[in-house]
Amino acid sequence: MEGSLGLHDMTRNERDVLCAFQYAGAEKGPVSSEAAKSSDLLSSVSHATFHRSLRSLLEKGYVQLAPDHRAKHYVIPSEASPCAR
Repeated sequence: MEGSLGLHDMTRNERDVLCAFQYAGAEKGPVSSEAAKSSDLLSSVSHATFHRSLRSLLEKGYVQLAPDHRAKHYVIPSEASPCAR
């Protein structure tokens, strides 16, 4: 499963950031970067590392800017939901 989703190509921080967005509900609707960053999963991740990982996830298509929001709100496309609940 990891191979088909591309998880083996992600860093641990990228996986953690993606899971934080998923746990915050980004599969169902827009989630702010602050809501994801406040996740316990990211408590030890620095601000800079969070944003580097988020930028990488955006470039890879695992996270997208939410439509109809100016900035800092993101959604996860349905095909990029690897984190088990």
